[in-house]
Amino acid sequence: MKKIAVLCVVLLLVCSFAFATGASQQQQPQQQQGRTVITFSFWGTPEEWAVTQATADRFNNSQNRIEVMARQIAWEAYVPTLNTMAAANRLPDCGMMMEARVLEFANNGLLADMSNMYPAGSAKPLDSLAFKGPDGKVIAYSTANEILLLYYNRAMFDRANIPYPPNNVANAWTWDQFVDVAKRLTLDANGRTPNDAGFDRNRIQQYGAMVDNLTWQLEVWALSNGGGF
Repeated sequence: MKKIAVLCVVLLLVCSFAFATGASQQQQPQQQQGRTVITFSFWGTPEEWAVTQATADRFNNSQNRIEVMARQIAWEAYVPTLNTMAAANRLPDCGMMMEARVLEFANNGLLADMSNMYPAGSAKPLDSLAFKGPDGKVIAYSTANEILLLYYNRAMFDRANIPYPPNNVANAWTWDQFVDVAKRLTLDANGRTPNDAGFDRNRIQQYGAMVDNLTWQLEVWALSNGGGF
C-alpha cells in the first residue's frame, strides 16, 4: 500500500501526504476491474478540480494497475469531513492537508510513515519539504510551494520622483529605508505624505506599501530578519 501511495503522490504531483493504510486505520483499497483503486482528496476551485481530474485521468490511462479516484471537498468542510471519515474508518488513501493539521493527524495515528517510500539513490522531494513527526519519521511532503516577491508600481515612483528599488542585493534597502520610501509614497486626499504637516491619516488615498498579514507570509519576514516562530 505504501508503494501504491507513492505512485499517487509522485505521479499526480499534487499530493502532500499519505493517510495510514493499516487495517486498524481504514478499509483496504478496493479492487475494480483488476485495478487497485486509490482515493485522493483535495480542495480547490472548479478550475483546480478540472486540472486535478485531468491529471488523474492521464495517470489512469497510462497503465492498467491503479485507478486514482479524485474527490473534491470544500475548503471550509475539509477537516470536519476527514474527521468524520476517520471515525468511520473510511479515510482516503492519500490527499492534501492543511499544514497546521498534519502533526495533529500524525499524533492520532492517521498518517503513514513515509520515511522509506523512496529507495536510496532515487529522486525524491527535498528534505526541506518534508514534515516530520516527534519521532523524526517523515509523515508528509509539502506541495504547491510558493515564494514571496516584492513588486512595485513604477508610475507611483515616477510621480514621487523616487528612484526604483535596487535590483542588486548588495544595495538592498534597510528596513528604515523601506519605511521611509513607503511614507513618501503614501498620500492623503490632499496629496500630503506622513512627513508633511496636516497629513490626514483618516483620508488616505494611496498607501505606499502593503504587507500581507497571512501567518505563513509573516513567517518569511521574521526568518528574513533573523527571527522565527
